[in-house]
Amino acid sequence: VEPDSHAVLPPVARGAAALSRDQDTGLDASAPDSYDVGVMSGTQHPPRRPKHVLSEMARIAPAAILSVPNFAYCRHRAELMLTGRMPVSDELPYPWYQTPNIHLSTLPDTEALFDDVGLDVSTRILLDEQHVPLRAPRMASNLRAARAVYTLTRRQPR
Repeated sequence: VEPDSHAVLPPVARGAAALSRDQDTGLDASAPDSYDVGVMSGTQHPPRRPKHVLSEMARIAPAAILSVPNFAYCRHRAELMLTGRMPVSDELPYPWYQTPNIHLSTLPDTEALFDDVGLDVSTRILLDEQHVPLRAPRMASNLRAARAVYTLTRRQPR
């Protein structure tokens, strides 16, 4: 789902199913299990209702790939602490008053939301500011990761 109709053309030309809709409301029209995988990158058009969007993704596809910035990244924390101002970086590229991302979160916050909407983390890749996977990703990951990419699966009923 991509709100920019021009951005939908390249994936469709390659044979992928892509829709030009608003992600906050456009997924409601899709039938359950309409897709194999849902993909959402937190850099392009962050959702205004992330819990709703994730729930809808889980409804229309059994798996998802999600990329999110990490507001708890040490550089963001340091900038806020040392300057008293909201950070601006490659991961958070807008000043606070222009950002389309109104839901800033940490990796544990994001993972708690996955759990809340019934998504299990299959893979978590932690990236630095150059989008290179972190070495020793378990060590202080919430401080060291500028971004995370998750592969998620819909939780099976127990």
